[in-house]
Amino acid sequence: MFLRIVFTIIGLAVVGAGPAYAQQAGGSKSLGVFDAWTAYVLNENGQQVCYMVAKAHPAKNKKLKRGAAWLTITHRPGENSKDVVSYTSGYNFKPSSDVDIRIGKDSFNLFTEKDIAWSRDAKTDHELAAAIRKNTSLTLTGVPAARNAGSVVDALDVRGGAAAYSAIGKACGYPDNANPKPVVKKKANTGNK
Repeated sequence: MFLRIVFTIIGLAVVGAGPAYAQQAGGSKSLGVFDAWTAYVLNENGQQVCYMVAKAHPAKNKKLKRGAAWLTITHRPGENSKDVVSYTSGYNFKPSSDVDIRIGKDSFNLFTEKDIAWSRDAKTDHELAAAIRKNTSLTLTGVPAARNAGSVVDALDVRGGAAAYSAIGKACGYPDNANPKPVVKKKANTGNK
């Protein structure tokens, strides 16, 4: 888990800085805009990184100063990493607090570090990425480190998640799990007609 966190932090340093920085840093290329999502591919130290970003448009909170917020799904085939989900809140979370995500009938719990929340394991990442592809909105509830700010609920539009996911999967050589193609089984030749 430690290496997963380190790789995610390193990746978010580039991804989190936005497409303009990524273009200067080594060739981020937009794969397109898919409703609420923008998909990108980036060559980072000779490794392909594919990611999709949905910007959050959080409600103003007078007790909480915050920056930009966004949800990201990242594939790193060179590290055999797929579906790493992270949320950058634009404010620092209370230390040792969690972020709760509700999407459709599902709910997920993420751990926090400063202003970023991550899934605890790859299984949760895969399930959350699948839920994002099937739904149009989600809510994230976090607890800020700022005193008396109270819990913060961000609602995100995640329409277009399946199409953006397909674009990053194709760019990084991962099959599109959102729309698996049917497998046609051949009948065994038994010699009888």
